[in-house]
Amino acid sequence: MTTKASKAESATIVYLRGIAAFGVVLYHVREDLWVGWNALRGSSSASAFDKAVAWLSIPTPFLGSGVILFFLLSGFCISLPYVGNNARKLNLEEYAIRRFFRIYPPYLIAIIVTLIIEFILLKVYALPVAPYTSYLANVFMVQNYTTGALTSNGALWTLPVELELYIAFPVVFYLLKNWGNKALIIITGIVSLIALCLFISGQFWLGSDFAMYWVVWCAGVLLAREYANGTLGKPSGWLLITAVVAIGLAVVLQVRGVPSPYLELLFGFFYLMLLWLGISTEHQWNKYIPGGIVKAMNVLGTCSFSLYLIHKPVFRLIGIVWSNYFGGKPVNFLIPVGFSILMVFIAWGFYLLIEAPTHALAKKLSRTKKQPAVIVPVNE
Repeated sequence: MTTKASKAESATIVYLRGIAAFGVVLYHVREDLWVGWNALRGSSSASAFDKAVAWLSIPTPFLGSGVILFFLLSGFCISLPYVGNNARKLNLEEYAIRRFFRIYPPYLIAIIVTLIIEFILLKVYALPVAPYTSYLANVFMVQNYTTGALTSNGALWTLPVELELYIAFPVVFYLLKNWGNKALIIITGIVSLIALCLFISGQFWLGSDFAMYWVVWCAGVLLAREYANGTLGKPSGWLLITAVVAIGLAVVLQVRGVPSPYLELLFGFFYLMLLWLGISTEHQWNKYIPGGIVKAMNVLGTCSFSLYLIHKPVFRLIGIVWSNYFGGKPVNFLIPVGFSILMVFIAWGFYLLIEAPTHALAKKLSRTKKQPAVIVPVNE
């Protein structure tokens, strides 16, 4: 069965977006709010319950790969209105306005939140604030080439990469329109392969450059094109088996200490197959998801960007307060899990106050006429 897009939002996109965001949150919360697996297993004071619950943390070291899933979903959703047979015309002014207000105002507020938290930690615990040059670099989104990400909000490194991918999309659009899928695959594949080779040779700044992730992002674009045209069938069994092998290999290599940039194509291929399988079979499985889970995933997926933006500085604040009050980081892994769930509620408030209004403003400022187009995908 093939699928095509309509105006309703796909459950697959919402669920994967939420899973990616919460996975990254669980990946990061351990830094500030858990003693860690090795410290716990070697502790004589930890209870049997603490050690048993710690097994829940086994997947968390691999959940940082949720960033790759974000890039894949971004390529799919950004391109979907523009790549089908009945796609809208790519108006660069409208596109630029929507993309700018999609990420920059919430991003800027997240930087301000980080600064406020660092000043609180300075006044209460005499902890240093990041240099103003680092804040300026983050404000202008050049931190990946200059000072690096903020100490209290290292997750913000991905936003300049996302901006670079947005800027590169008109090139992607031109390649697709004039040269087709194969040309896009070859060109972006070569660019990403060259970036990886340069990274291996010591050009480590490429680890936070769009070129490393371009092929993954464009894989989302190509999937969106087939989906919008109604020509997307299910992935073959061999592709799904290969995806399982890829994720297994990525996990093994990470356990053996291979740096994550070497593994991102493996994770990216697995997530591509997961997205492909999800949107092509959604009509079969989505009806069996309990209503409570659907509501929770809708909230998580909707506020996923806000959750990503602010979770690290909030965790740092909570972690330092906890350690000073209790004399150390939490031992029981359920505590960081609980704070991660609390973080979703905080992110929902950030979404309502900051992110949602900026979306509305982008639509208001966009003066182009509405054209019939797919906005977000769904199975029919």
